[in-house]
Amino acid sequence: MKEYELKYVKVFKENKDGQPYKSKNGKPFVRVSIKVEDYGDNYISGLWFEPDCDWKIGEKKELIITKEIYQGKEQLKFEIPKKEDKTAQAIERLVFITTQHTLKIAEMEKKFLEHLGIKPKITGTDIDYPDAPEGETPF
Repeated sequence: MKEYELKYVKVFKENKDGQPYKSKNGKPFVRVSIKVEDYGDNYISGLWFEPDCDWKIGEKKELIITKEIYQGKEQLKFEIPKKEDKTAQAIERLVFITTQHTLKIAEMEKKFLEHLGIKPKITGTDIDYPDAPEGETPF
């Protein structure tokens, strides 16, 4: 999922027979063809499940762009991210940030202990502290 600036937008409302597109359930939709800078002059196709698509050239849209084989030809396809996709991406980002902070804290803790002359045993992000001589604290 990435944000793209639309360089070309073409909406197709009717099929080859001049009939409006309708889903199996009879709901209207349109085919949309776009171009974005990342894919040069290649057309990227997708479906918009409403009677019309109001996208304009120059607008920025979050899209998932993939390649697919259709009738023996490779073509680019776009999808509009679902709410679940955005939530999953946000969770991945939070996990990444949390991991980075945990590693940074562990490194700072190690340096602090070494500064005090204590050599902790570190495995991953776990730190085992050596026992201090009786009556002393390791800090």
